[in-house]
Amino acid sequence: PSFLGDGLAFLFLCYSDGVLVPVSRCGGRGDAYPKRPPPELPFPGELIVQLRALSAFFVLATTGLLAYRRRDSVDWILPALCAVAPVLILYGRIGRSYSLQLFLATALIFAAIRFLERRTARRTAAFCALSVALLYVHYLPGVAIPAAVSIVYLWGRRRPVKALIVSWIVIALAYLPWAWTLLDGIGRVAGSTPYWFGTSAVDSVLRVGYLYASFHFGEALPDWGLAFGLIVGLALPWIYGKGAKPEWAALVLVAAGIAFVAATQWVSFAFMPGRLLFLYAFFLLFVAGSLDVPW
Repeated sequence: PSFLGDGLAFLFLCYSDGVLVPVSRCGGRGDAYPKRPPPELPFPGELIVQLRALSAFFVLATTGLLAYRRRDSVDWILPALCAVAPVLILYGRIGRSYSLQLFLATALIFAAIRFLERRTARRTAAFCALSVALLYVHYLPGVAIPAAVSIVYLWGRRRPVKALIVSWIVIALAYLPWAWTLLDGIGRVAGSTPYWFGTSAVDSVLRVGYLYASFHFGEALPDWGLAFGLIVGLALPWIYGKGAKPEWAALVLVAAGIAFVAATQWVSFAFMPGRLLFLYAFFLLFVAGSLDVPW
């Protein structure tokens, strides 16, 4: 749901007579996209391989961004977690916008932290530019993160409020060409029937549990993996309790809450990890910080 159609793949592929083909072959009757020459990607192999390589590239770019911004004692832990995280391996090879959302959202949250610390023209411009870029990629993180910034900003009674208002005006004007589609999408989501499994309480527990398992252990575990995950999962709250609370915790938690509630309106529990993947870098930062403490 965005200008990019929720996927990198749909910049390069389209359906023609029920078959997914390069856009250069589209444009006839019944095709989803007009005919246009396919973009050149700097990767070898077939088009689908190039798309997966592009997706993996943004995962690696996110890892590099984390390493650059967090040059401290968790340096060796963080790349290791990125390398073995099952959820990154899964979504990092899908030719959709998941990894691009992850990269832009990570950059945006870092920019938002600086914006909340001190409002300068440069920091405000970075916050606005990244917010617009992410909003054009996908509605959910593009709305959730700026909304969370606004809540944290106002809750902390930061001044001047004019800086926040100016930021929203700039973001709104930059997104104006696509604003009607965004409002229409929000209206459809707000008016849709949630995909609940059983009662709302049962469904919420299932969503949180599935998200917890996916972020920690992946989504395709064998029986022994499930048993191992349950045992380790009992110890994780104690491990996490030993770590220091990061300065970005409030911002990320508010964004996660907004995204969780919104995603519940239109996807089932199995799709929650993909929808909240844009926050995964800060989940890894939290895990790395919790592991890098005296025992």
